Amino acid sequence: HLIYANSASSPDTVTELNISNVSVKGTTTAGRILWARNVKGLNISNWHSEGGSEGIRTTSCSRVNMSNVIARGAANDGVRASTCTNISLSNVQGHDNGSSGVRTDSDCTNVVALGCQGSGNATNLNIQGTNVKPSVISDYNIG
Repeated sequence: HLIYANSASSPDTVTELNISNVSVKGTTTAGRILWARNVKGLNISNWHSEGGSEGIRTTSCSRVNMSNVIARGAANDGVRASTCTNISLSNVQGHDNGSSGVRTDSDCTNVVALGCQGSGNATNLNIQGTNVKPSVISDYNIG
């Protein structure tokens, strides 16, 4: 993983992680470009990545905000959130040859998706969870 924010010992011990103005290219066989686990207050803006097994993966995070994101993964998902709460996706674009462009898993809660676009081998946009408010989302092939 190129960026790995991990609080494996206890949830929410990494707080207020802000990542902005990133442009990175990984190989198709590399791990995730960004993998954040157990982060409280994750803010990602103005992000562009290509390659990696996934572009952005968040697991067990709270207060996740992504805006102006383009992530092109190679094997799993462009952008994926699992077991996360209070997620805001604004102008998030994802592409993946293996699975989903932009994905929130069914174990996520309080998801808002505004202006998201995705293309993937399995599904383009896969926005699931409890209390999902998809607004102005569209399937769009950015590959």
